[in-house]
Amino acid sequence: MSPQHQRFLAPACLLFTLAAIAPASAQEQSPKPAAKTKQTAQVLGMQDKLEILRERLEIAIRKVRSLVTPAELEQRLRSRKPQYRIIQLKGSPDAATPVAEESQPAAPVEMSPKRARLLGDEERAKLAQDALMTVDGLPIFEKEVKDLADYFASYRQGDSKAHRQAAIQELIMIRTAEAHFADSIADAKKRAQLAHEKAMAPGADFAQIAKQFSEGPSGPNGGSLGQFDRDQMVPSFGRHAFTIGVGRISPVFASPFGYHFLKVQKRLKGQTPAQDRVEAAHVLIVFTRNQNVQGQLMQRANSGASDIAVRKAEDRELLPAVYR
Repeated sequence: MSPQHQRFLAPACLLFTLAAIAPASAQEQSPKPAAKTKQTAQVLGMQDKLEILRERLEIAIRKVRSLVTPAELEQRLRSRKPQYRIIQLKGSPDAATPVAEESQPAAPVEMSPKRARLLGDEERAKLAQDALMTVDGLPIFEKEVKDLADYFASYRQGDSKAHRQAAIQELIMIRTAEAHFADSIADAKKRAQLAHEKAMAPGADFAQIAKQFSEGPSGPNGGSLGQFDRDQMVPSFGRHAFTIGVGRISPVFASPFGYHFLKVQKRLKGQTPAQDRVEAAHVLIVFTRNQNVQGQLMQRANSGASDIAVRKAEDRELLPAVYR
């Protein structure tokens, strides 16, 4: 089975896992009175495991959404036999997220495809020298591209150009979200930094910090994500999880979902770097609680609708094909 097929099957595998470990119905559970305390502890432990799996399933679903755009999916469906019909995709409700939808109407997400353009002289003059390009007006810097590309090179096959292309694709998704929520990201960063400062204090209890501050589904469970491999997380998250030491806390960093920091609790070495696993907990301050808007922003970034301007014409070759 190809790696691409494995990535698409990951959410389904997680769904089967959830079904397999879910507690039995009330009729099936008829514990004897003497075993009541033990049964209660087992159920509570099962609930913790379900919360971890829900968050991992949520991340996997979002990752799949980012791999295939609606246009690409429609093209694939049209190429199938006539008994298949075209469906209109909608943002799936995210039952795993224990936070309410935003009360204010979300700003519309613009979806018109655009080819990347060259920065004008005035734009280049205002841009930092180490910025390669802008996405919806926000810069992507050489260092962050290199850091992600080096992470890919540590466990993936492929040449340096392929790794840089993958790094830029991830950063386009992040910048698209940050630009859309430009009016609120300063506050989100501030809250993430405040939580980070508390977590870095001597004797701090990371689980309690997560319970207090995290807006992700794992927050009530102390931010625990359980064990995961590299491809179960978006690259911006995986890079930190697999490059810091056990017991260490990462800096605050952005992903397509918001601002995180994490603590690695255990590292399990696989037969190859691609098979390594870690156990970690994190704190997440989300860009938005509206899952439909979040999905639309990923679609915008991956369908060629973000406004990208490159410093050099040759840098277009590092962009996803829809922007070239």
